[in-house]
Amino acid sequence: MKQVIQNYRTGKLELAEVPIPICCSNKILVKNIASLISIGTERSIIDLGKKSLLGKASMKLGDVREILTFFLF
Repeated sequence: MKQVIQNYRTGKLELAEVPIPICCSNKILVKNIASLISIGTERSIIDLGKKSLLGKASMKLGDVREILTFFLF
């Protein structure tokens, strides 16, 4: 099966062939016929992967501030 993998340090995307997951008795395995990467939804993750370590930290700090503001006010 194919999987899109992103290197978190460099932001580089790679299409890799990976083994099919093993299904257990308390889980189900769904066969995917088609899939896509929504550039609108995934763009922030791709952009985050391309940032420096300091850039990633400041972006995450902004997320934490936003969540705290939502719950505290």
